[in-house]
Amino acid sequence: MSSIAPADRWWVRFSLILPFVIDRIAATRIAGFASTLVLPLSWYLVEILIQLLTPYGSWSSAGYTQMGHAFLTPLAAWVGVAGVAFVTVWVASVASWMVITIMPMRRRVLTSMIWAGSTALHPNSMKSY
Repeated sequence: MSSIAPADRWWVRFSLILPFVIDRIAATRIAGFASTLVLPLSWYLVEILIQLLTPYGSWSSAGYTQMGHAFLTPLAAWVGVAGVAFVTVWVASVASWMVITIMPMRRRVLTSMIWAGSTALHPNSMKSY
């Protein structure tokens, strides 16, 4: 077994940007709400491939960042850590789609202010680990 860390291998670094490249290419060709699924599905695919093809398993999965979330932590028992990452990326993708396509400028500013305030006031945002 090699002593090189997973981030030192070119294909692991490439796989981290691959979902974003796929999203930019494919999401522009898909209309409507279905375009929000491109980034999460490609992210999920890359995470599953990294888990299967590397000796490190799910060590670097983005799903672990949601460990303290009351809804997403139990969800991991059903869909796995990569599935939690899928849900997380999909929520971000839907929020981005809503801001870009649906909301006029005033609502965008108001939504951004509400989001920033709720993030700052969230009980877990001040928690120190």
